[in-house]
Amino acid sequence: MHKMKSESGLSNVAGKSIKEYRLSNNMSLRDMAELLQKMGLDWDKNAVNRAEQGRRTIIDVEVVKLAEVMGMSCDELLDVRNM
Repeated sequence: MHKMKSESGLSNVAGKSIKEYRLSNNMSLRDMAELLQKMGLDWDKNAVNRAEQGRRTIIDVEVVKLAEVMGMSCDELLDVRNM
């Protein structure tokens, strides 16, 4: 499978929002992974870290679940205004 990257070389645009959410809630990578697992996403701390760094592709169903967990819209998570 070919993995797409943005013009900036990132595999996702949500990583920044994920990291901001995690840090603003004083969560470790492991804490965030545990929260996501409780909500149905099969992510470990390494997946969270790779997503935050833009090295993990995030599929559409994960975007929807992440937005739900983080209490924001998909547009906010993806920060579509700044694309």
